[in-house]
Amino acid sequence: MNQSKKPIAWRNYLQNPVDLLALWLATGFGSGFWPVGPGTAGSVVGLGILVYFAQAGWEITWVVLFWIILFFLGVWSATRVSRKEGVNDHGSIVIDEVLGIALTVGGSITWGIDAVVAFILFRFFDIIKVPPVKAIDRWSKKGSREHPWITGFGIIADDLAAGVQAGICLWILKHFDLLTALAQLFEA
Repeated sequence: MNQSKKPIAWRNYLQNPVDLLALWLATGFGSGFWPVGPGTAGSVVGLGILVYFAQAGWEITWVVLFWIILFFLGVWSATRVSRKEGVNDHGSIVIDEVLGIALTVGGSITWGIDAVVAFILFRFFDIIKVPPVKAIDRWSKKGSREHPWITGFGIIADDLAAGVQAGICLWILKHFDLLTALAQLFEA
């Protein structure tokens, strides 16, 4: 079982509501079906959820709980879809990008320069796969017949690591007021 770019036959999921739910979650609420750059589409969905939390004024406890629950549902759904498709990391599975960008910003963010920079940093680290992300990504492609949940966790793990890397860079930029300077540069 490897990664596949072959389109998911989503009609095969219609007979079983649990399979359909797994597909909907694993594909980042359908964003993984975007024909060009499904990972980028998944990251946009994750960013949209983060902005919603910021604008809705959710308490941090509920935001953290949401992301923890989504993580476990993501592991489950990525595993289920991977097994149904016969691959370890199908290209349409983007719940990992949704979760990874959330880790980059740490819960919620408002639209603006912070969101744009967080998005760019996360996509950079997710695509380039700076160590140890590359090693985690290779490990995730192996999967496990003995422990099937490792497949779903592996799919998500490399994006969480990329999210941490991007989050550290974002924190450094904020700490030294470089985002403020960048915002002022664009306003001028």
